[in-house]
Amino acid sequence: MYIKKRNKRKKYFKYKIYLLIIFIFMVCTTAFIYIDNKIMPTVQAIGELKAQEITTRAINESVSIVVKQDITYEDLISIKEDEEGNITFMQANAMITKL
Repeated sequence: MYIKKRNKRKKYFKYKIYLLIIFIFMVCTTAFIYIDNKIMPTVQAIGELKAQEITTRAINESVSIVVKQDITYEDLISIKEDEEGNITFMQANAMITKL
């Protein structure tokens, strides 16, 4: 009789351990899913901002390389003056500013 009772206690203890492991696993999984759902939009927004920053930097570098080709202010803006030397009209050079 003593052996049967001991085996029952051992089985009951194993059963409790298995239940505890399953409970801990479920809590960890639920916590992971909750945290993931809360953090993921922020991570995606940061990723989008970084991508925008990288593309903007690449475009700016390309434009800087093109603009450095001896382009002066007079190439970018057309200035019209009257007989007295007063500026009457300023117009952007559309071909150059498209760069």
